[in-house]
Amino acid sequence: MLKSDRIGLVVVLASLAAIAAIDYLVFQYQNGDRIADIRGQGVSLVRALSGVPYDQLVPGGEQQGVVQVLRHSADDSDFAYVSIVDPQGRTVSEVTAQGLIVPAAQIPPEPSSWLGERHLELLPDERKIIEFHAPLLDGGDLQGFVRLGYLYPAAGINMSQLPFLATVALPVFLLAPLFYFLLRLEVRPVRAANRAINQFMEGESIRKVEVAATGELGDFMRKFNEFVEVASSRIQGLEQDQQRLDTSAKLLTYRKNRVETVLETLPEAVLILDESGAITFVNQKLAAMFGVSEEVILAQPPQSWCEHPDVLQLLAKYQTQGRGRNFTDTIRFSLGSVSDRAIATKTYPLFSPGDASSAIGTLIIFRDETQEALARQARSDFVAHL
Repeated sequence: MLKSDRIGLVVVLASLAAIAAIDYLVFQYQNGDRIADIRGQGVSLVRALSGVPYDQLVPGGEQQGVVQVLRHSADDSDFAYVSIVDPQGRTVSEVTAQGLIVPAAQIPPEPSSWLGERHLELLPDERKIIEFHAPLLDGGDLQGFVRLGYLYPAAGINMSQLPFLATVALPVFLLAPLFYFLLRLEVRPVRAANRAINQFMEGESIRKVEVAATGELGDFMRKFNEFVEVASSRIQGLEQDQQRLDTSAKLLTYRKNRVETVLETLPEAVLILDESGAITFVNQKLAAMFGVSEEVILAQPPQSWCEHPDVLQLLAKYQTQGRGRNFTDTIRFSLGSVSDRAIATKTYPLFSPGDASSAIGTLIIFRDETQEALARQARSDFVAHL
């Protein structure tokens, strides 16, 4: 509802702006036309007065001259004054509109500029005057000048122009409701589309937006529905891929747990390296053999939990890519400060199921041979006694 009121307010403001613009252009045109009329009338009248004999323009006694008769017969509201001056610029006779004073102005000295037009200002209100001047000649001798002034058309609204303003404003105000109604018709499909899009965005499923629209909006809605179909199909494909990935992850996790369970149940200590030689798995027997936890072996470098140089050399060997991956190594070392435990290591390369020639890691088995060593020593001692 607020959006509708906003649109209506915009339409009203736009109509008022259109009326103001039209009135301004019309007033500008009328003002320019009025100035052109003043120029045409002023030039014609000042030429006509310059052709009248000087004694008729300035008669003696109580007889009225042409200038006085012109003032009484003039009905132009823009008329300002008519002044007859001598060659030195002194006023001989003048007739002015009510409340006006003829502004002082110098007479052009050059004959080429005796006939012309100039703009003056009336004091104290500084109203502009368009003045036309022409020489008064008698047998080729300069008798004086005639100055004819008109008020410059003022900008603004005149009371006489109110009917014209009403005539201009009425069609615009009548067209504004029609334009608003047509705009509502054009905006209605957009609102329907907006509601439908909000509904399917709030829902869990993606569906088409069914909106009856024509023109460019109809083309846009068809393209939008095509986009929705493509997006829906791709989302379904991604969901299926996600389901397969989840299933594969669960299967891999199950297999990993099963393999780790098997490795935990082995009687020997087990350590697994990946392709880069990093430790990825140890069982509890290996952690107990070195007296540290499994987390320490997996998180820290071998130098922090192992002091045997043979073991460190073996692990460093497999940290170099491609070195000795397809061979098995066996080393023996003593565990403990008194060397009371004999440990033997055996390495086995782990190959990829898809490529038997590509090693993906290394399995190292630490086997405690202490009892076997004691048995061998006992047999040797027995044989020696015999």
